[in-house]
Amino acid sequence: MFNGNMWRGAILGMVALAAAAAVGIARAQTPTGAAAPAPAAALPVIKGELTDDWKPLFNGKNLDGFYTFLDKSGKNKDPKGIFKVKDEMLLIMDLPAAAATPGVPVVPEETGYLCTEKTYGDFEIRFEYKWGTKRWAPRATQVRDSGCHYLLTGPDHVWASCVECQVEEGDTGDAYLLNNGYKAETTVKSATDSAKTFMPASAGGVPYTMTGGRLIHSERADSATDWNTVQVIVKGNSSTQIVNGKTVMQLNNICLKSDGTPVKEGRIAFQSEAAEMFYRKIEIRKAK
Repeated sequence: MFNGNMWRGAILGMVALAAAAAVGIARAQTPTGAAAPAPAAALPVIKGELTDDWKPLFNGKNLDGFYTFLDKSGKNKDPKGIFKVKDEMLLIMDLPAAAATPGVPVVPEETGYLCTEKTYGDFEIRFEYKWGTKRWAPRATQVRDSGCHYLLTGPDHVWASCVECQVEEGDTGDAYLLNNGYKAETTVKSATDSAKTFMPASAGGVPYTMTGGRLIHSERADSATDWNTVQVIVKGNSSTQIVNGKTVMQLNNICLKSDGTPVKEGRIAFQSEAAEMFYRKIEIRKAK
């Protein structure tokens, strides 16, 4: 018969054997000295290749190289066809017009953008646009609105961190710093005006630090009825916006508001915001 000490010895021996077995299994599964598995790495940023000559960014046939993002549907889900291609044009909000029914609230269409899958830096982009006739809630009675977003970084949402070259009736060429993430240096007509207007330093503009919101273009250059040509030039972390041949906006030292890191590259997107419009001849090249 086992006495108390013998029972205790047997139990301790069994525990030791079990522990040794566990260690052996662990060593068999993980090589000696191996580190714990690292978490999955984030998908790499894919940089777009540029040439000295103008090349199509939009091929006029399909949306290859782009993805859609809408505020409710999310990424690459465009159930109504807000973005589509026809006759070598990018059509935005070319949707069947809904008849108004008395007493029935108008349901707003989704807002969002068509965005490049690749990022670009030190580039020039140019495109032509023209307005359609349809307007949608909540901007059915307001000026028609779209935009070219550049240096777009971070997660997709409406609206992501970027600089916007405004495309809007009468206001094309305005600059917006969206999502409150960037700041930039520029010159303005008056630093004391509540709504600041860009003015080149050579014309008497005074220094101004833009920390978000809107900066008004220096002069109107767009047409509400004809095709317009817009060009955006990004060199380093500075940009120039040109509308129908007129330079209407310049921003310098575009950087993160949080820590001053220069923003020199990002995705490019075309905005949908409740107005029918058409883009064509969207081209890109290395900045000169």
